[in-house]
Amino acid sequence: LIIIIFLVPSSYGLIGYDCGATGGDGFNISTLSLLDVGDCDLEDVEPKEEEVYIQLMQMSDQDKVAALQCKIEVNRVIHYCEMHSHISVVHNGQREYFQEIGEHSCRRLHETGVFKIGNAVMDLIKTNTTNYRSATLAGTATVNGKCSGALYADSYGSWDNVIVQAVIKITLKTLELSVKRKLGHVVMPSGTFCKTSSRYCIDADGSETFWSPIAVDNCHFDQYDILYEGLATRLIPQTNSSAPTVYTVTTQETTFALTKTIDIDVCGYKLSHTEHPKLFILQTQKGRTFKTRGKITVDNLDIFLYVNSKFVYVEKHIKKQLTQLYRNLMEQKCALEKQVLQNALTLASIAPDETAYRIMREPGYTAVLSGEALHLVKCIPVECKLRQAEHCYTELPVTHANASFFLQPRTRILTKTGTIRDCNHLLPVMYKLHGIWFRLTPKPVEVIAPSIIIDNYPTNVASNLALHQLIFFSD
Repeated sequence: LIIIIFLVPSSYGLIGYDCGATGGDGFNISTLSLLDVGDCDLEDVEPKEEEVYIQLMQMSDQDKVAALQCKIEVNRVIHYCEMHSHISVVHNGQREYFQEIGEHSCRRLHETGVFKIGNAVMDLIKTNTTNYRSATLAGTATVNGKCSGALYADSYGSWDNVIVQAVIKITLKTLELSVKRKLGHVVMPSGTFCKTSSRYCIDADGSETFWSPIAVDNCHFDQYDILYEGLATRLIPQTNSSAPTVYTVTTQETTFALTKTIDIDVCGYKLSHTEHPKLFILQTQKGRTFKTRGKITVDNLDIFLYVNSKFVYVEKHIKKQLTQLYRNLMEQKCALEKQVLQNALTLASIAPDETAYRIMREPGYTAVLSGEALHLVKCIPVECKLRQAEHCYTELPVTHANASFFLQPRTRILTKTGTIRDCNHLLPVMYKLHGIWFRLTPKPVEVIAPSIIIDNYPTNVASNLALHQLIFFSD
């Protein structure tokens, strides 16, 4: 049984990011200033006020969503086509990598079964299976050994008068993913958690995964609780269309403010998502409601969860103007985002890769410090496999293209050298692989997941708000 556990992480591919192909033309590069962060412009923040009738609803945590997956693995070889059809090798001529194609191309590939890469067009590609194709991406070659070169470029470089041949592995899947609404996450087949709102994620095996906006429980009205029903004030931006719409209620029993994000249609009802993944607002009329309000089970009312999820609350006995409440909301949101960016830029001189991770909030990015500017570079995703090492390293030992490498923590960037450290069973090196935590001593052994840091303090919306009198839902 122990041997089986050791083999689990190495039997599946890991995704690393190759940032060493600096001569490529396909990198996505953004340049940022290290001197300052943009200021918050709130001059036109005063909203228009409207009185509307709403229902505030809470929904269950579990759901399913249909999804598509596309994984394109390319193993290409480049040869220089010389005079009399002689061929010779070129630098970076043999490479294996994942080709990202995006949502539009992925959906079209599922619908038509046709895929184009370089000069090659492949058809009859089937879903829920793995398809292998051989193709010539640039140049031509005949059966009698004659070749004709052409210009070719990809993320690893550019070449002239070459012939490019590739073996392409195409895997298409249609599947249902589990949705954890409490966390706002979609669970990938590998166990990877991704944000529901992003509608896109790269699974641990390199598959691009896309899903549609989450439908709300297919009209199962019994899975909703009505937290509030009655009149509310809707705050609409006057000029800035990017500013959000906010619904506020201030009564003797209930006081809250929620920001609208997107609208979805549920069986003829237009529900509005809020910043809390479990709460929805229906703007309607009295008598045309989503569900009749009833008594709410105590277990479904987690007030501290709502506070930590950035509800905007106001003290019941303070009669603040609604425009000031709206401005406070915008100032707090902008100031928080600005502080996060300033903290990330501070790390640029000592930890550029960590700075890239903080700014982009996902692995696969590196940063290059250039004077008073920072260049963010999106690296190329490649397949790696866990490597058994004789020593313990801070980095994760892997193999890629039959060579030994290491994956840096969090950023998952490939590096050729690792940092040797003592194999300490009390303070081991730990990595999360395919949704499961392992310690490396140096063999991988499954362990209990470490604790997650949770902010136990509500957001300070305004210094003069008394948080002990924030909110109270009652019948």
